Amino acid sequence: MKIIKIIKVIVIVILIVIFSIIVSFFIKIFFIGDIISDGLYVENITVSDNLVTIKGDSGGSADAYKGFDYYIDGNSLYIKLRYVLASRFSDGGMNFSVKIEDEDFSKIDKIYFTDGNDDNLIWIKGES
Repeated sequence: MKIIKIIKVIVIVILIVIFSIIVSFFIKIFFIGDIISDGLYVENITVSDNLVTIKGDSGGSADAYKGFDYYIDGNSLYIKLRYVLASRFSDGGMNFSVKIEDEDFSKIDKIYFTDGNDDNLIWIKGES
């Protein structure tokens, strides 16, 4: 009898772990998303002393834009675009629009898309 109870507990624990993994995966691909930095098409970049706007798209039909984060390191601006799997849970499309205000961009001379490992240069000050 004791062995049967132990087996039941082990089976329940295994099922809970599997369920947790599936739910985590679901949340990651449909709500949190992944940061991508390559395969992006930039349509327009505008940079002034206190405003940066960037518009473009991912080019991937399964991607839905979720949002962005950014940071400044020296004279470079790094932007992390977050995409989720396109579904009924996602409200964005392939197109992205980044607008960053209220920072001093006067010394920024390069803008990169980054995923934390790879940086892709998308803008250099003074070049079109």
